[in-house]
Amino acid sequence: MTEEFKTLSQWVSFLETSILPVSRNSLADLEMLRLDEEQLSVLTVARIVLRDPLLMAHVLRYLQNHRSRHQETEIIEVEQAILVLGLDAFYQKVMGGLGSVEDQLNEHPAALTNLQRVERRAERAADYAREWAIRLNDRRFGEVYVATLLHDLAEMLLW
Repeated sequence: MTEEFKTLSQWVSFLETSILPVSRNSLADLEMLRLDEEQLSVLTVARIVLRDPLLMAHVLRYLQNHRSRHQETEIIEVEQAILVLGLDAFYQKVMGGLGSVEDQLNEHPAALTNLQRVERRAERAADYAREWAIRLNDRRFGEVYVATLLHDLAEMLLW
C-alpha cells in the first residue's frame, strides 16, 4: 500500500472497500475440504474460519453487507453465517477472489511475522475467553470467542 491516510474517515473509506487477505493455510484447507464432499460440512468449514481472524472478519463483513431485510437478529457465530448462506454460496460469494496475506506481504517479511504473531495471540486469547465463558455457564460462549478473536483486528490491519 503506497497511499498515506491522514484522517480516520480516509482509513474507514479505504477499509470499507478493501478485500481482506486471509491466511494461505486457510485458503488451502478450505479448498481441500471443498473437494472432499464426505468431510465437507458447516462445522468443518467453521473450524477453519474460526482459526483465522481476518477470514472471520471477512465473513461477518460479507454478511453485514448482504443482510436480508427479513433478518431480525445479527449473525455473530460463523456456523450461523454459513447456514444462512449455504456452502455453495459461501465458496462462490464469500471465498471467491480472496488472496493470501502471505502473498500480499511477500516483500515485507517483518510485517508478516508481526501479523502472524498478533493472529496467534488473538486465537489464544479467544480460546481462553471461550473456556472462561463455558466455566461461567455463559450460553453465548461462541460469541465471546468471536469477539475476542476480532478484538485486535485493528492491529492486524495496520501490519
